[in-house]
Amino acid sequence: MTLTITSGESLTEGTGLRGNSLVGIQFGADWTAANITFEASADGITYGNLYNTDGDEVTVTMPTFSANMVVTFGTNLLPDLAKMKYLKIRSGTSGSAVNQGADRTLKLITSSF
Repeated sequence: MTLTITSGESLTEGTGLRGNSLVGIQFGADWTAANITFEASADGITYGNLYNTDGDEVTVTMPTFSANMVVTFGTNLLPDLAKMKYLKIRSGTSGSAVNQGADRTLKLITSSF
């Protein structure tokens, strides 16, 4: 699955994971530096910021970016993402979103495990 954060925006459109779990993301040639957070939905219509049971926003800490980089999620994130039916991906956090400087393509890596 491929999603896009359009230029000047920080959030992708929503996508259904079709019974799979999100386990990583492949980024395109460029990325305006920012961590990744998520909005989630049970019905694909109403989305909310994704938090874990400790009350922390589910966050992927981004390493130094390189073109076409693939970031996999550690075992600490997988339980928080495993049961999500629909997701949006955000550049930055809900409290401090980071707009991307151009259209950014994200390829979702999923697993049915």
